[in-house]
Amino acid sequence: MSKIIAKRYSKALFNLALEQDIVDEIYDDCRGVAEFLDKEQSALQFLASPNVTKEKKSQLITKSFEGKVNEHTLNFMKLLITKGRTEYLTKCCHLYIKSVEEHKGIIKANIQTAQKLNDSQLDSAKAKISSITGKEVLLSSEVQEDLIGGMVIKIGNKIIDGSVKNRLKLIEQSLKNVQIK
Repeated sequence: MSKIIAKRYSKALFNLALEQDIVDEIYDDCRGVAEFLDKEQSALQFLASPNVTKEKKSQLITKSFEGKVNEHTLNFMKLLITKGRTEYLTKCCHLYIKSVEEHKGIIKANIQTAQKLNDSQLDSAKAKISSITGKEVLLSSEVQEDLIGGMVIKIGNKIIDGSVKNRLKLIEQSLKNVQIK
């Protein structure tokens, strides 16, 4: 149920942004708001608390974001407060971001490696993933030393595991299945 409510609000915001030609601006706003609320759990708890008045919640939003986000983004947050839907704010922001990325043909990919990749290697991986998928790629990377070598690439719900750790695991499994006569 909560996802349905958040989806309706985020869709309305997305349609407004398309109509006003401010999709990118609100995209940046939603990323900032979601990042802020993900990091500041106390602010999120304050906004979700039924013991805090709507006026105080609105004051916090105004104080925190006025002049830093588009007026439509600010009004959207205040609308959620007025309607008693502040607990959906973070979810609405994440769904809006997802809608924009789908609309623009952007995909998220993550590369895990045993050692940190340099910028040239990241650019090369990003270009390769982009050429395979035909989409713009938002690439993140992280170091997972237990991979030993190689890399694991996650694109959406697909995982390409070319790590040494995985190859050793496959060899181990195949050796266990060998029958000696």
